[in-house]
Amino acid sequence: MDVAWLIVDSLSYSATPFASDAPDTMPRFAELADSRGVVFDEAYVPGPSSPSSHSAFFTGKLPSETGMHEARPYFDSDLRTIAGALSDHRSFMISSNPFIFNGLDRDFDETDDLRRGQYKVFEDAGDPEMFAKQHDFDSSLRQMLAFLRSSGKPVRSLANGISFKRWQRRETAEIPKHAAGDTTTYQYANTINEGVRSFRDRADGDSFVVANYMDVHPPLDASDEALERFCPDTPRSELPIGVRGQDVYERFHAEDDYDASDMYDLYKATIYDVDRKLTPLVEELLDDGTFVVVTADHGIWFRRQREFDDERVHVPLVVFAPGEDPRRVGHTVNLLALPQTTMRAVAGNDGGFDGYDLFDVSSDQTSVTEFIHDEDVEGTPVNPEGTDAGRTLYDIAAIRGDARVEYTGGRFSTVDGKSDTTDDLKRHVETLLSEHPELGSGGGIEYDDEVRERLEDFGYL
Repeated sequence: MDVAWLIVDSLSYSATPFASDAPDTMPRFAELADSRGVVFDEAYVPGPSSPSSHSAFFTGKLPSETGMHEARPYFDSDLRTIAGALSDHRSFMISSNPFIFNGLDRDFDETDDLRRGQYKVFEDAGDPEMFAKQHDFDSSLRQMLAFLRSSGKPVRSLANGISFKRWQRRETAEIPKHAAGDTTTYQYANTINEGVRSFRDRADGDSFVVANYMDVHPPLDASDEALERFCPDTPRSELPIGVRGQDVYERFHAEDDYDASDMYDLYKATIYDVDRKLTPLVEELLDDGTFVVVTADHGIWFRRQREFDDERVHVPLVVFAPGEDPRRVGHTVNLLALPQTTMRAVAGNDGGFDGYDLFDVSSDQTSVTEFIHDEDVEGTPVNPEGTDAGRTLYDIAAIRGDARVEYTGGRFSTVDGKSDTTDDLKRHVETLLSEHPELGSGGGIEYDDEVRERLEDFGYL
């Protein structure tokens, strides 16, 4: 069975039509989910940002066990990953998110780090950098001729090759801010979709695809149609297009009269654009009998009041599986269950993963979100360069049904719900704290200039 995990980075549950009194940002996908999917209305993330969340739901282990989190954003564990468990599938991961290529790409047969390919003028032609990595020639002339023939589009491949050479010399002013298959700035969905389709077309046997869409992660832009729908009274020139989430967060906390509603309206417009692009791909996958997960690694954080705001940790989760009737599940679950759920659907066993099968859930599960972060970094969730253990804070939120406890800054800062449940959640948190997780980086993390530029764009540097 083919498998696809489609992750819309930074998509909050409250910003989708699945929430009550929510904006109609995803009408097409909501209709598809209601008719063919299992919608989990109380799904929470294991970590509040890309490094922690991805490492956890790739392995079924909390960030404190994977060692990859906001204070140490790279994966070098020998833990089993979902791609490793599906080694009999041809696997592919695609995104412009730099963090998921910090070790989590280890077990994939193919990857496409989109922002590393932004020199490409034509997405459907040859990629000179990838071709050079995959082939070895004794002369540059033979390599060039083979490259031009490789895609069947020599003229377009030549244009990509020339662009790549210019990019290497940095003759262009900056790396382009959108992919070759997309026309709206900061959007990549069309390009990702075509990458997924292309991989599936050439993959022999069963396939496993992970696609991470950064379109709704600031900086943002949206189509005119989407802006007319969600920002009808604000001229494009007055919207925070291209503004980093970190900058919005700082202004939100510095200016009493700024509520970041302009950024949130723009955010909703970008979700609407993604809906129009993503839903047709999901329909294609379902028609082919694919097991499909659509979710988010975390929600928005540019207007958070505290680290475990619901907008940040409560995300949409829809699972489409052959033989599963469409329904809505209102019990608390966590994305940590994704590996086991996937393996049970595909292989009929748990694949060696902890957790549970989402389709078997009949009561609220205990959801844990860990935020392991640099105590000295204000605002931005991730320290891309790593943090020494001595400067690392370990914060935890535990949720079950209506009960919630949060341990932040060395104390239980939030305790809501019936005492018998909150007491149980507090004991669970205290057990985690006593297990001495891997907190520090053990050394700095090095990035090349291009990745550093991406991290700056996304607000992490």
